[in-house]
Amino acid sequence: ASFQGDVLAPAARAWASLLARTGPFSGLAERAREMLTSWDATLRPDGGEGLLYAYFRRAITEAVLTPVIGNATCRWLMDEKSPGAGRVLAHWLSNIVYRLETTYATNDPSGRPWSEVLPGALELAWMDAAVQSGEDPSRWRWDERHGLASKHALSSAFPDLDGALDPPTAPAGGDADTLQAAAYGWSGKSDFVMTTLPVYRQVVDFAVPDHGSFVIPGGVSGLPGTAHYADQVEHWRTHTRVPMQYAQGNIEANAAHTLRLRPK
Repeated sequence: ASFQGDVLAPAARAWASLLARTGPFSGLAERAREMLTSWDATLRPDGGEGLLYAYFRRAITEAVLTPVIGNATCRWLMDEKSPGAGRVLAHWLSNIVYRLETTYATNDPSGRPWSEVLPGALELAWMDAAVQSGEDPSRWRWDERHGLASKHALSSAFPDLDGALDPPTAPAGGDADTLQAAAYGWSGKSDFVMTTLPVYRQVVDFAVPDHGSFVIPGGVSGLPGTAHYADQVEHWRTHTRVPMQYAQGNIEANAAHTLRLRPK
């Protein structure tokens, strides 16, 4: 079941390969290029490379697509006002990444050499990371900017509760291109708060279904403040699971309490 926590990003590996055969550049762009090309493309929670790559991913997407679709259209797609617009960008970017070794090996979709396009995106990514996490890249961590920050549906209606309705946050690795689904928005308005995530993980051996296990990024209670409202968040974050009681005998033996609903 460890593959559920796989945070290797093939897209990051493809960009690193392009960066390795392009350059060298100068200044911050070269520092960013060196950091990403010496990286294994694994978006670990404690890795600074993942943070730099995330800023680069946003910057290179805008740099590459603006000449093709225009600045106004690109900004509209990135501003997250339309929930589905981000998927359009993601699909376009995926098509470009898929062809970085072929169609777009030397030039971007608008025909510009990568040597002209990459430095600006790399420099911007480095500056953004430094502004948010400090000048020392050895102290950068992906999970300080990226993770789960769910909001209760009624939080905005009760601001005086100061987030008491919300489940706890959970820092995480990965991104939209890893097996551990952990997408984030394009605009940066919410930093890298996850917008897409696995809401149910389950492992079952059908030969012995009684030994199955599962986890959700919350809890089985819908009532904030109760014991089981968010008690699985840490299990979800660390890729552990809780027993999934299947047989009636196991259910009864492991029940903490029983609620009986009797019609009148």
